[in-house]
Amino acid sequence: MHSVLQLKRRVSAGGVATNSESVRKKLKSMRSEVRGHELESLESCGDADVVNDTNVAIQCLKDCAEVDGIPLKCPVIVFKHQIYRLISDKTLVDRQLNDLRSRNVIRMFKLGEDADDFAILTTRDYIDCIKRLITDENDASITKFLHYVLPECTDVSVDRETLFKRIGLSETDLSCLTNIGTLTLRDVDSWWIAIPNAGQFMKHFIKGRECIIKILKKRKYKEILEKDLRQHPSLSHCRLGAAFCIYDVIGKDIVR
Repeated sequence: MHSVLQLKRRVSAGGVATNSESVRKKLKSMRSEVRGHELESLESCGDADVVNDTNVAIQCLKDCAEVDGIPLKCPVIVFKHQIYRLISDKTLVDRQLNDLRSRNVIRMFKLGEDADDFAILTTRDYIDCIKRLITDENDASITKFLHYVLPECTDVSVDRETLFKRIGLSETDLSCLTNIGTLTLRDVDSWWIAIPNAGQFMKHFIKGRECIIKILKKRKYKEILEKDLRQHPSLSHCRLGAAFCIYDVIGKDIVR
């Protein structure tokens, strides 16, 4: 039986329903795959015991994003609400995310206007992203960020006392890190830890969401079979892939 996605009535656009059983099967398959080919690398960094469902879901969502044709300057960004689509137990997801974050296996970022808009990167992806920004001029500051700030600060933000007194950053370091986008001002004495060049990814992400909503708005009953949505010609403009964007609109509670 094919799934139907339907726009929620309180939103002025249509929605789509996905096959939760197929999602569960995919997650189970991904769990086995990750345990098979990722376990060795996890063991090498001491994280073999954190291959939990949420960690697998993050990998599953990363693999759903079709970014081969996009010259992205940052890694694929997964959102917490997308994980809720794969794992219905939100309490479990939140607990496992906090565990992964406290172990520095993942980094969480405040990205978006809603209070619960949290973006997620694996720490490995984030470090690789930052390393690509190194130049002769900023090498010392970025090295301090990677070696001292990230291990010390696993939260989404960091305050002045931590940066200057506990870690020993200078005003020059702070200026450099804000200029390259790894720190953005939160308030007078604290900064968000941020993803440099995330705007490019978010442009494609939001465009995919708007594309699905537009398709549903044009439907008589604001609904569509998922298989038909995936093949809809308008989704050729959804640069991150239909599946990745469908997980967004359902997890964000825009459609059901």
